[in-house]
Amino acid sequence: MTFGVDTNDDGEVDREFNETAISGVNNNDYSFTLSLDTDYTLEAGDTVVVRYPAVDNPEESGEYEVAVTLNDARTITETLTIG
Repeated sequence: MTFGVDTNDDGEVDREFNETAISGVNNNDYSFTLSLDTDYTLEAGDTVVVRYPAVDNPEESGEYEVAVTLNDARTITETLTIG
């Protein structure tokens, strides 16, 4: 499992959080929620990176709409392509 922040847009995690920062995880058939408790403040241009192998890919390849919510305040919808 990896979770952290890419601060310089190079695709690599620059600020990684360990399991002590996790305050909650919920994984069901339709959603995955990861709650963190850290002192890190996101900056403009930061990319949140989460790699969690316990989430199964859909059985069918294609494009899927994925909603991402950050800080319970901002939700965006993106397209995730499964090959």
